[in-house]
Amino acid sequence: MAKRLLFGILFAALSAWWPVLALAQWQQEWDKTVKAAEKEGKVVVWAVGGRLQREWLVDSFQRSYPKITVEFLTRVDRAAPKIIAEQQQGLFLADIIVGGTNLVEALLPAGALESIPPVLIHPDAKDQSKWVDGKFYWADDEQQQYSLLMRGEFLSLLALNTKLADPASFRSYWDIVDPKWKGKMVMQDVRAPGPGGGGAVFFLLHPDLGEKFLRKLFGETNAATSTDRKQAIEWLARGRHSLSVFPDSEDLKRLQREGFPIKEIPWTQMKEGSAVSSGTHQLSLLKQAPHPNAAKVYINWLLSREGQTAQVKHALSPSLRMDVPEEIVKEVVEPWERIQPGKKYIMISQWRYRKYSDQVRNLARELLR
Repeated sequence: MAKRLLFGILFAALSAWWPVLALAQWQQEWDKTVKAAEKEGKVVVWAVGGRLQREWLVDSFQRSYPKITVEFLTRVDRAAPKIIAEQQQGLFLADIIVGGTNLVEALLPAGALESIPPVLIHPDAKDQSKWVDGKFYWADDEQQQYSLLMRGEFLSLLALNTKLADPASFRSYWDIVDPKWKGKMVMQDVRAPGPGGGGAVFFLLHPDLGEKFLRKLFGETNAATSTDRKQAIEWLARGRHSLSVFPDSEDLKRLQREGFPIKEIPWTQMKEGSAVSSGTHQLSLLKQAPHPNAAKVYINWLLSREGQTAQVKHALSPSLRMDVPEEIVKEVVEPWERIQPGKKYIMISQWRYRKYSDQVRNLARELLR
């Protein structure tokens, strides 16, 4: 009886102290990692360039960790062959890449990436309950290790110049291919991997659109095409074109704030709806990161409430993390842009949908002029 009582007391004591011990364990590991990261002095990050991205990925991080400098490498669309070639020569020069699905699809088969979950230390970064549907979404939806989706943005499929087109006249994507818009639109060029591809795949997969719609869009509208996302939206803003298909939402919002008469058509206005994309806000850890501790700190910060709040505030992009302060979200994200927990959406950035990309590109190459 005495032994049972003693065992019960010991068990109760351990149960009471276990959360404290667990807290001490992660805190010690985190403090050690931060100290080592500060000694390394920097983290090298590949990402899309621009002022908004820099405010999020460089300035916001350095305000929290001033002893760790972010070396910011842009033109991420050209990064994959460079990184692969460097690694094959034994050169491991960068730590992190924040890019799109096409980029990661090139890097992963080459063995250029490492798993993200093992480097998550801080409870705020590890807590998946704070994210939509209580989990992380991954581009590599089978492995769930290498490309974590941070942005949850409904695809920007149509924008217009309000001086040249009436927003209320568009209720279906079939309205885009009305002959009256022939020669009056600009489209992100989907013949090569990059922006616009996810939207074209959505059109292909939608039962009310499909290949028939894409054949009209690519073959009968005489759309101007551009591989430069900024150029395309600037053409719209300056009245060179009435409509923009697959517009870049960040540049669109930027030009709206500058007073240009342009407007994105809400996906809720279109009867066929839309899909959710993470765009170029997909997080990956590069193989043999040269600044391993700084890379850990950076990833944990990026996935924290603070890091995702910075994404919304500075990059003007809705996060898949659901606890970003409401006062920040409502300034940046329209109500129709928000993902609602519990509802089912097509996460077009997941690789299960990428098998349709070649079909879309081949169709575009056949029909676009």
